Formats: sequence, structure tokens, C-alpha cells
Amino acid sequence: MIKRGNIDTIIAIQDQFVNNLSHFWHWQLSPDPGETNITLGNGNNVSTFIIRGRNGSWLKGWLYNNQNAIYNNIDEVLRIIKYGFSANFKIAMALGMGTEPFANRTATGINIDDCPTTTMVMSTIAPDIKKPSIVIISIASILIGLAVLIIIGILLRKRIRRNNRVSAMLKTKTNVS
Repeated sequence: MIKRGNIDTIIAIQDQFVNNLSHFWHWQLSPDPGETNITLGNGNNVSTFIIRGRNGSWLKGWLYNNQNAIYNNIDEVLRIIKYGFSANFKIAMALGMGTEPFANRTATGINIDDCPTTTMVMSTIAPDIKKPSIVIISIASILIGLAVLIIIGILLRKRIRRNNRVSAMLKTKTNVS
């Protein structure tokens, strides 16, 4: 782990919610009220929250997209509330002990004590896999699936023919005089 000043960990979160009904969206943290203290604020034109714990420990957070957001701290539960058909919460947090860090907004995220964090969604495709190889794998999978279905069809057809021959032999009539 690379330690930056008093920061032990930096966390960047992007939570997106969509619904066909307009309603309140809550993003919340509920630490143990006996162990922590929550403070809400605004620093460098970015909405902030600080959850202070024992021995000078803290979790400080910055809401990148604080437009139309309501902060509250009722019953020692931190809530960030948005209203509408969708909500997009972009939050950067730093965890550490001692003096809390400062942050400012950048074009793509938040800079926490000269450590840039981004709120842009990163690609989940492995860097070594090229798109053409994914297409080849998909086509090969489809062809193998078709081959398996053809083999199953042939086996079922043979079984049906065998059953038809046996049932024809059972229909012989015997005449008793």
C-alpha cells in the first residue's frame, strides 16, 4: 500500500440508479453513533462529510456531483438525497488518521492532496484481449453449439426409428382355428 501523508486508503464510488417513477434516492452510511461523529460541510466548492472515530481516525468524503443533492445527518446516519427519475452519486473518500486532507474538483474527478481520483467509468475489458478475438470466440461457440444440437437430433431420430421397427413387429396377428 502506498501511503500519502495521513491517507491510508482512497475510495472512488459511482452509484447510478434509474426508475420509471420519480422518487427520493438515498445514499447513506450509518456508522456506530457511540464510536463516531459525523460533520457535514463544503470545501473548495465541493460538498464534504467527515466521520471521525477513535484515536484521530477519520473517513472524509467529497460529493463530485452535488447538484440537487441534500445532505443530512439525522440520528447519526449520513444521507445524501437526490430526487427524480434517476440519481448519479459520484463520491470520493479518503480514510486515515491525523490531519484530514484537502481536495478540489477537477474536470474528471477530485484531486485529494495531489492524488487525482476519477469519477469516469473505466473499461472492464482485459487489456490483452482484442475485440476480433472475442468475435472469433463467439462464432466458434455458436458453431460448437449447433454441432451438438445436430448430433442430438441424429441420435433422437435413430432412437425413434428403432422404436418404430419394434412396435411394427408387435402388431402381428395370430389366427387360432
